[in-house]
Amino acid sequence: MATTTTSVVFPAWYDEMAATLKQQGKSPIIASPDFYTGAAYAGTTAIANVAASYTTYYGLLFAGEMISEILERTGNKNLAGYFGTTSDNSSVVFPNIGDQWYQDGLEIVTQVMIDFTESANLVNSLTGSSSNSITNTVTSVFQYIAGYGSAYESKPNRFIQGNFWEGGIAVYDGSNKRDYLKPEKGMLARVYGNGGDDYITEAYQAYGGTGNDYLTNNRNAEGDDGDDYLTENSTAKGGAGKDYLTKNSTAEGGDGSDYLTNNTTAKGGNDSDWLVSNASASGEGGDDYLVDNQTASGGDGNDYIIGTSGNDDLDGNNGNDYIEGGNGNDDIDGGNDDDLLIGGAGDDEIHGGSGSDIVVFSADSDFTATRVTTTTVQNAVNWLAKQVGLKTVYENRFDITGQGTDKIHDDVETIVINTGASANKINVSAFTGTATVDAGAGNDTIETGSGNDLLAGNTGDDLLNGGSGADFLMGNEGNDTLIGGSGDDLLSDSSGNNVYVFDADSALGTDTIVESTNSGTDTVNFSDTTTQNITLDLIKTTQQTVNANLSLILQDTSGIKNAIGGSQNDNLTGNNLNNSLEGGNGNDTLSGGVGNDTVSGGAGNDVYLFDADSALGTNTIIESNNAGIDTVNFSDTTTQNITLDLSKTTQQTVANYLVKISSPTVLPSFGLIKTTQQTVDGYFSLLLNNATGIENAIGGSQNDNLTGNSLDNSLEGRDGNDILSGGAGNDTLSGSAGNDTLSGDAGNDVYLFDADSALGTDTVIESNNAGTDTVNFSDTTTQNITLDLSKTTQQTVNGNLSLLLNSATGVENAIGGSLNDNLTGNSLDNNLEGRDGNDTLSGGAGNDTVSGGAGNDVYLFDADSALGTDTVIESNNAGIDTVNFSDTTTQNITLDLSKTTQQTVNGNLSLLLNNATGIENAIGGSQNDNLTGNSLDNSLEGGNGNDTLSGGAGNDNLSGDFGDDVYVFDADSALGADKITEFIESGIDTVNFSDTTTQTINLDLSKTTQQTVNSNLSLTIRAPLFSTTPNVENAIGGSQNDTITGNSSNNSLEGREGNDILNGNSGDDILNGGAGNDMLIGDSGNDTMTGGAGNDVFQLSASATRRFSLSSSSVSWSTSGSDWIKDFGAGDRIQIDTNDVGMSNRSAFRFQDGKLFVGNNVLATLEGVTSFNVNNIEFI
Repeated sequence: MATTTTSVVFPAWYDEMAATLKQQGKSPIIASPDFYTGAAYAGTTAIANVAASYTTYYGLLFAGEMISEILERTGNKNLAGYFGTTSDNSSVVFPNIGDQWYQDGLEIVTQVMIDFTESANLVNSLTGSSSNSITNTVTSVFQYIAGYGSAYESKPNRFIQGNFWEGGIAVYDGSNKRDYLKPEKGMLARVYGNGGDDYITEAYQAYGGTGNDYLTNNRNAEGDDGDDYLTENSTAKGGAGKDYLTKNSTAEGGDGSDYLTNNTTAKGGNDSDWLVSNASASGEGGDDYLVDNQTASGGDGNDYIIGTSGNDDLDGNNGNDYIEGGNGNDDIDGGNDDDLLIGGAGDDEIHGGSGSDIVVFSADSDFTATRVTTTTVQNAVNWLAKQVGLKTVYENRFDITGQGTDKIHDDVETIVINTGASANKINVSAFTGTATVDAGAGNDTIETGSGNDLLAGNTGDDLLNGGSGADFLMGNEGNDTLIGGSGDDLLSDSSGNNVYVFDADSALGTDTIVESTNSGTDTVNFSDTTTQNITLDLIKTTQQTVNANLSLILQDTSGIKNAIGGSQNDNLTGNNLNNSLEGGNGNDTLSGGVGNDTVSGGAGNDVYLFDADSALGTNTIIESNNAGIDTVNFSDTTTQNITLDLSKTTQQTVANYLVKISSPTVLPSFGLIKTTQQTVDGYFSLLLNNATGIENAIGGSQNDNLTGNSLDNSLEGRDGNDILSGGAGNDTLSGSAGNDTLSGDAGNDVYLFDADSALGTDTVIESNNAGTDTVNFSDTTTQNITLDLSKTTQQTVNGNLSLLLNSATGVENAIGGSLNDNLTGNSLDNNLEGRDGNDTLSGGAGNDTVSGGAGNDVYLFDADSALGTDTVIESNNAGIDTVNFSDTTTQNITLDLSKTTQQTVNGNLSLLLNNATGIENAIGGSQNDNLTGNSLDNSLEGGNGNDTLSGGAGNDNLSGDFGDDVYVFDADSALGADKITEFIESGIDTVNFSDTTTQTINLDLSKTTQQTVNSNLSLTIRAPLFSTTPNVENAIGGSQNDTITGNSSNNSLEGREGNDILNGNSGDDILNGGAGNDMLIGDSGNDTMTGGAGNDVFQLSASATRRFSLSSSSVSWSTSGSDWIKDFGAGDRIQIDTNDVGMSNRSAFRFQDGKLFVGNNVLATLEGVTSFNVNNIEFI
């Protein structure tokens, strides 16, 4: 049977067995591909079949399975665990080797997916054999495997007397004296030294016994009792006693205080052991000393662990341990209890574990902490001195040089750091325990975590960051930067130019700064604060609120010189030193106070405050161009005059004052010493770094002189008789109280007045064409304003202000206040803005824009002269507003309140209304005006002249006043409930519905109560005062069937299209039916009736009662006159009321010469009619 040999990985014990067989000149069972064809298998078909099935399964694996199965299933207990025979037919002991083979075999069998069914067939074929045949089979197959046979037995000189075989291993048994025990080369032997100081080498298993033994180069070595020396063993265990284990692969000290060094793996045991220079060391129980081990675990007990110069993994486990990483990137874990941990050089990672731990950073380390808890430094010192005895190390050992970055984790409670003279970087920013850092000399960087930390910078320029917690930071000598972080911190520095940094965007607590006077130029810096405002006063020593996140206590009024704000709106105040205040971004307010200060607002609209009543010295303002709208403010100055020119960059004297000296004193800014009481001239001078850096200035309470620059300045004089000069630019000038002179010069200037309080008599000086200038009263809220921009004599604005304009055309615009203002323009293009209140605006000549704002405003126009093109701006629902032309006496007016495009009012004025529903009312002039309303409830007043008024939609009030006025209604759409008011003898007035084409009209001119004209219009025609009859005479109907009734006046009624009914009522009326079949009722009076087209009816009724004296037998003439029918024709007829005439016989009527007679009396004249059929008379 041909077979193929493959490579199989065997257990280590097989290699040893195979090596022994080779030394005896014998081959292992895998040595030949003829294994399966050997004589041992000649008669065993089952074995051959199995072998043929598994070409990848050879040697010991197959044999091991076979042995184990056979020994397990035959039931021959004599064979269990034994195989092979000697020459005297005794069994060679090889315990459990078949089971071991079977276990290893199964693992590989599983990997190569051997079919165990065929193995079972093999077992079944062998189970029925006799014990002897099975024994012989096993013996013949595995005689080479056993490796022990008659050859060893025949050489008894290789065994010490008394030795024996046990499970295939030779047992060497030493004496109780000093023995040298070395088995034959290559032999598997178990050697017992027993008593005495024995030397055992090259044994498979070596046991030293009770003496002080030396065990070397053994497979497994155990010293047992005594102080043993174990070296170069594969596995070594010291046992009881003080043992020395070195250069072993695996070493275990056992009982006693052992020394283990240079082992691959070392385990100390239960006593206090020394483990030095092992690759991996574990102290186990006891207080162990582990040094120079790459991986070290202290185990139980208080251990001392020091790493190597490489990257170590050090773990204290239980007990109060001391661990030092040394060089390299170490991973240190204190484990349980109270540990002292030192990272050393390199990038270390430190885990405190449970307990109150201390991390001491030597000067070989920079470090970063991540998570800890809290204890005190004093406890840490006591623990260190008492438990480990390393107090001298704690005090003197460490000299940080910054060679790495360490990390601290878990539950370290206390960090203690004493540095040396070099520059150090110490970062424990996430540390939650207590850190004590004494940086020593050098420029150190120290950052701690959330504990209550103590940081001392000592000499050098140090950066100290306390993190969270109540920290104590001492910069000491050098130019230090101190950051307290959150918590109530104490920040102290004794010398140097120090900086105290605060990020007040988050909660910081209440901090205290202790700075000695004249100890350097020190600064409080808020530049990291980006979302919160800052308020700081350097002269204040009581607790002050910087913002909601920080309160600050300065222990000395002259300890801090400088302050830097954040990115928001900060308020920084200096002290009596020469301060430097820097606002940063935001709208900052800076006040240097006494001393030669430098103030810089930075970006934003900044304010520089000066109280020049006291000695301020020489101040410098630093402002860049376009860095915001900045202001120099002297409003706190109440006793000194101020002179300031914002365009001047050389030093200028702002204020002169008197200083009274009563004792020896050094005068500020002078350096002179005076010893007697005297009055000395003083001054405050100011240096601006930039001629265009400052925009604004605010004066004090005296007579100030403020001059702007080329920027857009805001100058405010405050109290006193001030002189303000804006210069170039669009300036804003406010004199406030006092008799002020305001000159904007070139640019679009604004003159601000708050006339609610006494301002005095001010003068505004503006040249013609020097810009578009404005007088602004928007701050005036309780007083009315009256201003005429064309007036050059002194005018009374109100009880608080008189104003003198130097030119009638110097100022273009005016803005009123919150009450009822009267603003009048000049010949320029004015912009008049009334604001709140019931304002009256009159632009005058020029193209003006007038805006009343809220309130019931009036826009006045005298359109008798050229006014230009004006614009009226009104919002909806901003009051009841009126366009008033009452001053217009010689020109007609045409105005449509609903029109938003430019409209021609007359030859002198074009008007643009911004809103079709902004203006409610209009008043015409003295001529013939045409006023049209909008959809609002309008009031249209024509004034004198023959006016035409059309209210449109809404409930309108229409009054033509004097003149022959026409009231126009298009009642095809909803118009509302309108009212007409006409005065007695105010002209011949007409109600005109000629635009109404789809709706009928019902109108009674005699009715004074509200009447329904149609569904779209209700109309009230009011009676004049002291009269009961409306004073509207005429009416014109629309295109439908209208009914119009006159009143007692001489009416003119026109029906127009449609079948109209016109009733003249009393008076001499004119009735014109127009097209359609109309009925004309003349009623009383001498009426003139024109039917127009259509078959009209002329009714002669009540009027006859005034022309005839009727009886049953006669008719007599009356002097009342007769009616006139203008267009009687075919189809027309005359109706006569028999009740009025007193007869019904047509024979009484005759027609002659165009007249209709009743008897000899003329009833009516029919114009143009030559013949009349009395049958056309209809009696009713």
